Amino acid sequence: PLGGDTDRKRRNSWSLPLSCRLVFAVCVYVANIVVFFTFLFPLLRGAAQWILFASFIASLVVTFFAALVVTLLDPIDPYVLKDPADSASDSECLHCRYCDSDVQVGSKHCWECNKCVTNFDHHCPWLNTCIGSRNYPYYYLAIVAFLTMVGTFLIAAIVPLAELTTHYWMRPMILGEDGERRASPTIAGLVVVIILDGIVWTLDLTLVAFHTFLCYMHLTTYEYLTGKTTRPRPTA
Repeated sequence: PLGGDTDRKRRNSWSLPLSCRLVFAVCVYVANIVVFFTFLFPLLRGAAQWILFASFIASLVVTFFAALVVTLLDPIDPYVLKDPADSASDSECLHCRYCDSDVQVGSKHCWECNKCVTNFDHHCPWLNTCIGSRNYPYYYLAIVAFLTMVGTFLIAAIVPLAELTTHYWMRPMILGEDGERRASPTIAGLVVVIILDGIVWTLDLTLVAFHTFLCYMHLTTYEYLTGKTTRPRPTA
Protein backbone atom coordinates (compact mmCIF):
# COMPACT_ATOMS: atom_id res chain seq x y z
CA PRO A 1 0.00 0.00 0.00
CA LEU A 2 1.06 3.57 -0.65
CA GLY A 3 1.98 4.46 2.89
CA GLY A 4 -1.63 4.71 3.97
CA ASP A 5 -2.36 7.50 1.47
CA THR A 6 -5.89 6.74 0.28
CA ASP A 7 -5.89 9.44 -2.43
CA ARG A 8 -2.58 8.69 -4.10
CA LYS A 9 -2.51 6.19 -6.95
CA ARG A 10 0.58 4.25 -7.96
CA ARG A 11 1.33 5.21 -11.55
CA ASN A 12 3.81 2.43 -12.33
CA SER A 13 6.40 0.13 -10.76
CA TRP A 14 8.81 2.96 -10.04
CA SER A 15 6.39 5.07 -8.02
CA LEU A 16 7.59 5.37 -4.45
CA PRO A 17 7.78 3.50 -2.20
CA LEU A 18 9.64 0.84 -4.18
CA SER A 19 8.89 -2.78 -3.40
CA CYS A 20 11.70 -4.77 -1.75
CA ARG A 21 10.78 -7.67 -4.02
CA LEU A 22 11.18 -5.47 -7.11
CA VAL A 23 14.68 -4.54 -5.95
CA PHE A 24 15.42 -8.22 -5.28
CA ALA A 25 14.15 -9.22 -8.75
CA VAL A 26 16.40 -6.61 -10.40
CA CYS A 27 19.37 -7.89 -8.34
CA VAL A 28 18.69 -11.49 -9.44
CA TYR A 29 18.54 -10.37 -13.09
CA VAL A 30 21.80 -8.40 -12.85
CA ALA A 31 23.54 -11.15 -10.85
CA ASN A 32 22.73 -13.70 -13.57
CA ILE A 33 24.29 -11.48 -16.21
CA VAL A 34 27.43 -10.81 -14.15
CA VAL A 35 27.95 -14.48 -13.21
CA PHE A 36 27.35 -15.67 -16.77
CA PHE A 37 29.97 -13.41 -18.34
CA THR A 38 32.58 -13.49 -15.57
CA PHE A 39 32.33 -17.12 -14.45
CA LEU A 40 30.40 -19.39 -16.84
CA PHE A 41 31.26 -18.07 -20.32
CA PRO A 42 35.06 -18.51 -19.87
CA LEU A 43 34.47 -22.16 -18.89
CA LEU A 44 32.61 -23.00 -22.10
CA ARG A 45 34.37 -24.34 -25.17
CA GLY A 46 33.64 -24.80 -28.85
CA ALA A 47 30.28 -24.28 -30.54
CA ALA A 48 28.39 -24.60 -27.24
CA GLN A 49 30.06 -21.41 -26.02
CA TRP A 50 28.64 -19.28 -28.82
CA ILE A 51 25.26 -21.01 -29.04
CA LEU A 52 24.67 -20.42 -25.32
CA PHE A 53 26.06 -16.90 -25.64
CA ALA A 54 23.56 -16.04 -28.40
CA SER A 55 20.66 -17.61 -26.49
CA PHE A 56 21.56 -15.80 -23.29
CA ILE A 57 21.98 -12.41 -24.99
CA ALA A 58 18.69 -12.72 -26.90
CA SER A 59 16.69 -13.78 -23.85
CA LEU A 60 18.18 -11.16 -21.53
CA VAL A 61 17.43 -8.39 -24.07
CA VAL A 62 13.82 -9.54 -24.53
CA THR A 63 13.41 -9.89 -20.76
CA PHE A 64 14.76 -6.39 -20.21
CA PHE A 65 12.55 -4.61 -22.74
CA ALA A 66 9.39 -6.61 -21.96
CA ALA A 67 9.80 -6.05 -18.21
CA LEU A 68 10.60 -2.38 -18.82
CA VAL A 69 7.33 -1.92 -20.70
CA VAL A 70 5.41 -3.72 -17.94
CA THR A 71 6.93 -1.55 -15.23
CA LEU A 72 6.45 1.75 -17.10
CA LEU A 73 2.92 1.27 -18.44
CA ASP A 74 0.06 2.43 -16.24
CA PRO A 75 -2.70 -0.22 -16.46
CA ILE A 76 -5.32 2.06 -14.87
CA ASP A 77 -8.85 1.93 -16.26
CA PRO A 78 -9.08 4.88 -18.69
CA TYR A 79 -12.57 5.70 -17.38
CA VAL A 80 -10.95 6.74 -14.08
CA LEU A 81 -8.96 9.41 -15.91
CA LYS A 82 -11.99 10.83 -17.70
CA ASP A 83 -14.04 13.76 -16.58
CA PRO A 84 -17.28 12.32 -15.08
CA ALA A 85 -19.26 14.52 -17.48
CA ASP A 86 -17.56 12.80 -20.42
CA SER A 87 -18.44 9.26 -19.34
CA ALA A 88 -20.30 7.34 -22.00
CA SER A 89 -23.80 6.82 -20.65
CA ASP A 90 -24.67 4.21 -23.27
CA SER A 91 -21.77 1.87 -22.45
CA GLU A 92 -22.04 -0.83 -19.83
CA CYS A 93 -19.95 0.06 -16.81
CA LEU A 94 -19.65 -0.23 -13.05
CA HIS A 95 -18.98 2.41 -10.42
CA CYS A 96 -16.00 2.26 -8.04
CA ARG A 97 -16.64 4.18 -4.85
CA TYR A 98 -12.92 4.19 -4.01
CA CYS A 99 -11.92 5.81 -7.32
CA ASP A 100 -15.24 7.72 -7.31
CA SER A 101 -15.56 6.96 -11.00
CA ASP A 102 -17.30 4.74 -13.49
CA VAL A 103 -15.10 1.84 -14.58
CA GLN A 104 -15.26 -0.79 -17.28
CA VAL A 105 -16.81 -4.19 -16.63
CA GLY A 106 -13.92 -6.48 -15.74
CA SER A 107 -11.97 -3.75 -13.95
CA LYS A 108 -11.03 -4.34 -10.32
CA HIS A 109 -9.72 -2.02 -7.64
CA CYS A 110 -6.17 -2.88 -6.52
CA TRP A 111 -5.51 -1.99 -2.90
CA GLU A 112 -1.77 -2.01 -3.41
CA CYS A 113 -1.88 0.58 -6.22
CA ASN A 114 -5.11 2.27 -5.09
CA LYS A 115 -6.67 2.30 -8.55
CA CYS A 116 -8.97 0.31 -10.82
CA VAL A 117 -7.22 -1.76 -13.48
CA THR A 118 -8.78 -2.75 -16.80
CA ASN A 119 -9.38 -6.51 -16.97
CA PHE A 120 -7.45 -6.92 -13.71
CA ASP A 121 -5.30 -10.07 -13.60
CA HIS A 122 -3.25 -9.66 -10.43
CA HIS A 123 -0.88 -7.37 -8.57
CA CYS A 124 2.70 -8.55 -9.18
CA PRO A 125 4.86 -7.81 -6.12
CA TRP A 126 8.04 -8.74 -8.01
CA LEU A 127 7.40 -6.00 -10.58
CA ASN A 128 5.59 -3.72 -8.11
CA THR A 129 2.64 -3.08 -10.42
CA CYS A 130 -0.77 -4.36 -11.42
CA ILE A 131 -1.14 -6.61 -14.43
CA GLY A 132 -4.14 -5.89 -16.63
CA SER A 133 -5.14 -5.94 -20.27
CA ARG A 134 -2.74 -3.12 -21.18
CA ASN A 135 0.47 -4.76 -19.95
CA TYR A 136 -0.40 -8.47 -19.71
CA PRO A 137 1.10 -9.46 -23.14
CA TYR A 138 4.42 -7.87 -22.15
CA TYR A 139 4.25 -9.54 -18.73
CA TYR A 140 3.79 -12.96 -20.31
CA LEU A 141 6.63 -12.30 -22.75
CA ALA A 142 8.88 -11.19 -19.87
CA ILE A 143 8.36 -14.32 -17.77
CA VAL A 144 8.86 -16.62 -20.81
CA ALA A 145 12.02 -14.78 -21.86
CA PHE A 146 13.34 -14.88 -18.28
CA LEU A 147 12.65 -18.62 -18.17
CA THR A 148 14.77 -18.99 -21.32
CA MET A 149 17.49 -16.77 -19.88
CA VAL A 150 17.76 -18.74 -16.63
CA GLY A 151 17.50 -22.04 -18.51
CA THR A 152 20.42 -21.01 -20.73
CA PHE A 153 22.34 -19.98 -17.62
CA LEU A 154 21.76 -23.43 -16.07
CA ILE A 155 22.90 -25.26 -19.20
CA ALA A 156 26.01 -23.05 -19.30
CA ALA A 157 26.74 -24.16 -15.72
CA ILE A 158 25.88 -27.85 -16.15
CA VAL A 159 28.07 -28.39 -19.23
CA PRO A 160 31.42 -27.39 -17.61
CA LEU A 161 30.37 -29.04 -14.34
CA ALA A 162 29.88 -32.35 -16.15
CA GLU A 163 33.27 -32.01 -17.86
CA LEU A 164 35.13 -31.05 -14.68
CA THR A 165 33.58 -33.75 -12.52
CA THR A 166 34.34 -36.36 -15.17
CA HIS A 167 38.00 -35.38 -15.17
CA TYR A 168 38.11 -34.88 -11.39
CA TRP A 169 36.63 -38.23 -10.38
CA MET A 170 37.26 -40.56 -13.33
CA ARG A 171 40.40 -39.19 -15.01
CA PRO A 172 42.27 -37.14 -12.38
CA MET A 173 45.59 -37.67 -14.18
CA ILE A 174 44.42 -35.30 -16.94
CA LEU A 175 44.09 -32.43 -14.46
CA GLY A 176 47.18 -33.19 -12.43
CA GLU A 177 47.65 -32.25 -8.78
CA ASP A 178 47.62 -28.49 -9.45
CA GLY A 179 44.59 -28.84 -11.73
CA GLU A 180 42.68 -30.71 -9.01
CA ARG A 181 43.26 -27.87 -6.54
CA ARG A 182 41.99 -25.31 -9.04
CA ALA A 183 39.03 -27.44 -10.12
CA SER A 184 37.62 -27.93 -6.62
CA PRO A 185 36.45 -24.30 -6.00
CA THR A 186 35.19 -24.08 -9.59
CA ILE A 187 33.08 -27.21 -9.12
CA ALA A 188 31.77 -25.88 -5.79
CA GLY A 189 30.87 -22.55 -7.42
CA LEU A 190 29.05 -24.28 -10.27
CA VAL A 191 27.06 -26.42 -7.83
CA VAL A 192 26.01 -23.32 -5.86
CA VAL A 193 24.84 -21.35 -8.91
CA ILE A 194 22.99 -24.38 -10.29
CA ILE A 195 21.12 -24.86 -7.00
CA LEU A 196 20.24 -21.16 -6.66
CA ASP A 197 19.18 -20.63 -10.27
CA GLY A 198 17.51 -24.03 -10.32
CA ILE A 199 15.12 -22.72 -7.66
CA VAL A 200 14.50 -19.53 -9.65
CA TRP A 201 13.93 -21.50 -12.87
CA THR A 202 11.49 -23.90 -11.20
CA LEU A 203 9.45 -21.05 -9.73
CA ASP A 204 9.35 -19.21 -13.05
CA LEU A 205 8.45 -22.41 -14.91
CA THR A 206 5.47 -22.83 -12.57
CA LEU A 207 4.45 -19.23 -13.25
CA VAL A 208 4.74 -19.63 -17.04
CA ALA A 209 2.79 -22.91 -16.97
CA PHE A 210 0.04 -21.32 -14.87
CA HIS A 211 -0.36 -18.30 -17.14
CA THR A 212 -0.23 -20.48 -20.26
CA PHE A 213 -3.12 -22.44 -18.79
CA LEU A 214 -5.00 -19.21 -18.03
CA CYS A 215 -4.50 -17.97 -21.60
CA TYR A 216 -5.80 -21.28 -22.95
CA MET A 217 -8.86 -21.06 -20.68
CA HIS A 218 -9.39 -17.33 -21.40
CA LEU A 219 -9.30 -16.53 -17.70
CA THR A 220 -7.51 -13.99 -15.55
CA THR A 221 -5.72 -14.91 -12.34
CA TYR A 222 -8.42 -13.06 -10.40
CA GLU A 223 -11.19 -15.02 -12.12
CA TYR A 224 -9.40 -18.33 -11.59
CA LEU A 225 -8.79 -17.73 -7.88
CA THR A 226 -12.19 -16.26 -7.03
CA GLY A 227 -14.41 -18.11 -9.49
CA LYS A 228 -15.97 -14.78 -10.46
CA THR A 229 -16.18 -13.72 -14.09
CA THR A 230 -17.30 -10.23 -15.00
CA ARG A 231 -17.40 -9.83 -18.75
CA PRO A 232 -19.34 -7.32 -20.80
CA ARG A 233 -22.68 -8.67 -21.99
CA PRO A 234 -22.73 -9.46 -25.71
CA THR A 235 -24.42 -6.78 -27.77
CA ALA A 236 -27.61 -7.71 -29.60
